[in-house]
This record gives sequence, structure tokens and C-alpha cells, in this order.
Amino acid sequence: MSAETYVIGVILTILAGVIVNLATIMQKKVINELPKGEEKLMKTLVREPMWLIGLIIQIGGTGILTIVAQMLIGPALVPGLLAAGLIVLALGSVKILNESLKTSEIIGIIILIIGILFIGLSTLQIDSTDVNALILDIGFNIRIFTYTFIFIVGFILCNILRRKFEQYEPILIAFGSGLLFSVGNLYISPLMAIFTNPIDHPWKIAMIPIFIVLLILLNAIAIIRINVAFTGGKASNLMAIQQVPIQISPIFVYFVVFALAPPVVFGIPFLSLPFLFVGIVLIIISTFLLGTRQAQMDEIK
Repeated sequence: MSAETYVIGVILTILAGVIVNLATIMQKKVINELPKGEEKLMKTLVREPMWLIGLIIQIGGTGILTIVAQMLIGPALVPGLLAAGLIVLALGSVKILNESLKTSEIIGIIILIIGILFIGLSTLQIDSTDVNALILDIGFNIRIFTYTFIFIVGFILCNILRRKFEQYEPILIAFGSGLLFSVGNLYISPLMAIFTNPIDHPWKIAMIPIFIVLLILLNAIAIIRINVAFTGGKASNLMAIQQVPIQISPIFVYFVVFALAPPVVFGIPFLSLPFLFVGIVLIIISTFLLGTRQAQMDEIK
């Protein structure tokens, strides 16, 4: 993979993160304006033009950019780089509130930028040609469906626990939606690898509808669930909770599902591991720091 391809993939992913957070601001603003205790939430939201536009932007714009980015750099780096859009979430809420950034938010933005830099330096890209070859590997198929099964079971457990621990319901819903997004993100790469390479085996043809259905279904449910969570909690905290499984999952995707060895960075074989770890930790910390401003935006009625 050339350096130019890598840079383009990184830029497209960051742009996708910006767009998805603009859509989040639009959707959350509509939800804030609904009467408290609104019944039939989704039926109400689909009648709101701003919410629909946000949804279209989120699915269309972000989806296309993410797909192209995964074709270029694979699924391991994308979740961390998408977090760059949280800067837009902070600045967008400032615009709505007509106030300046607080010290904690400035620190959060700086930490986020550093975290994204570390993620980029880890260079854990997955080449689409390698992905295409793995699709016919029995071990790979067992690992990818095991990964899917474990994360979906986690989502189901979150839904069971939210009924028993009602005070944590929004948090559990948000975490569960993050688990679904983590699985959905994984299926983009093998699906695109099939389409962009010669289809030379019946199994690849059979995998196409499976991947498409899983991709659409998981992401649709995840979007609905995070909007449900927004009705019972602050978007800042809930988006941070959602990011935890999304940011951690690339470790399992790269090293377990694709079973790849860490790349050599600056001539050092395992330097990518601390880069990745530090980047993930910094991104999660920055998400909570940037939540201060978004928490204020949540209270706008």
C-alpha cells in the first residue's frame, strides 16, 4: 500500500467523522425540542425534516466515505480516526450556545488530536487484497462469525440488564449500540473486497447477501438505539460510552479476526502496539472532556 493511498484513506475517514457529528447535532437538537415523555419516538422523528436530513447525511455521506476509506486502509484504523469529528461536536454546540470553549474542552481537543496522531502512526492498515484472500479461509470465517456472535450477545445482555438496572438504562443502551456499530464496521471491508476483486468462488457470492443484510441491519438498529438513549441522558456522556467498544474493537479485528502481525513502525516491529493503545486511551479520555459542552447543548429546549 502506497503512502498516498494511506493518507487519502486517513483524510476520508476524518471527513466522515466530521459529517457524522454534524448529523448528530441535528438529530439531538430535534430530540431536545420534543415534549418530555414522547411516545412512539421513531414515528415522531421520521416526520421531522431536520432529523431526517441528519439521518440521510449520517447514512449516505458518512457511509460512502467510510466504505471508500476502508477499501484504502481497512477496518482497524477507521474507528479511531472517525473520532476526529468530536471536535465538530464541541465547536457546533458552542455555536448554538454562543459561548466560548472551556479549558477542559480545549484540553479535550488537544488530547483528541494527539490520540488521532498516535492511531495514525500505528499504521494498522489492512489491504483489500489480503482481505479478499482471507474470505475463503475457514479459520477467518469462524473468527469473524465468532466475533459477531460475541458482540451481538453483548448487545442482548445490555438490553436485559437495562430492565433490571433502570438507573443505568441510557448507558446500557448506548454501550449496546456501540457493540452493534463495532460489528457493522467490520463487514464493510470484506464486502468491498469481494466487489473490487474477481469473484472466483461460489462462497464469495453467498457471502454478499449475508454481509449486506448484517451491515444494514446492525447499523440501522444501532442508530435507532442511540436515539432512544438520547431521550434519557446527555448526548455527551452517551456518545462517550458508545465510543468505548467502537474504539477497543479494532484491536480484536486486526489481531484476532484478521490474525495479522503488527507492522514495523520506524524500524521497530512492535512499536505500533503502544501507539495504538495510547491513541485509544487518549480518544476515550477526550470524549468525556468534550462532553461538557455537549451536555449544555442537551439542556436547550
